[in-house]
Amino acid sequence: MRLRRGFAVAAAMAAASALVGGFAAGGAQAADILQVTFQADTSTVIAKTKQTVTFPTTQLVSTTDLKTLTGTLKLAQTSSSLNLGPLQAASFKISVINASPVTGTLTQGTLNGKPAINLDVKQTFQIRLDSVVPLGLSTGSADLNLVSNGQCVTTPITASLAGQLDAADFVGQKPGTSGTVTGTYTIPPFGGCGAAQGIINSLIAGGGNTLSVRVYNPTFATVPAPATAAATS
Repeated sequence: MRLRRGFAVAAAMAAASALVGGFAAGGAQAADILQVTFQADTSTVIAKTKQTVTFPTTQLVSTTDLKTLTGTLKLAQTSSSLNLGPLQAASFKISVINASPVTGTLTQGTLNGKPAINLDVKQTFQIRLDSVVPLGLSTGSADLNLVSNGQCVTTPITASLAGQLDAADFVGQKPGTSGTVTGTYTIPPFGGCGAAQGIINSLIAGGGNTLSVRVYNPTFATVPAPATAAATS
């Protein structure tokens, strides 16, 4: 839904003042809080197998004072395959669980010579393998699942991501406005996976994995300012 014209102009003025004029100035908009909802496409590349795992599109719902950002990004279960060279070794279902809020900062920058918003964010989460089916074969039998459902889980992971948005496109809600935050992270060894745990860790666990979140089509809403305590004598 498009913003009412008045709020869109106000949001644009606030962001322009903060981003182009500099956050350090601490102008009149410093206490304003905006809720910004992005569509979000998330994918990760497993370094050991060089395979991309893509999650269903979801939303990043965030609040920001144009200096810091806090948000919620919840990823749905997805399916992929594990390959050894050209051969498919297994198919698997993967979930991201116990995800913390997304937190980070917004600073001014440039993108292709134009004012930009630098996004630096991080999130902590765990990865759970819900099923691993060898050779990608499934007959509907639970016996094919090499892991105990809900038990094959990593320890917590923190991923730090960075990227940019065009400032003018962002505050103007230009159709197609988008930016991508990316970073690398380490997948710790999985535990609770049963007899297949060693094989799973040899194929997945380790460093150098890439995480990418494309955020786009931002929409804005106002967030009521916190009530100010009445002065006492």
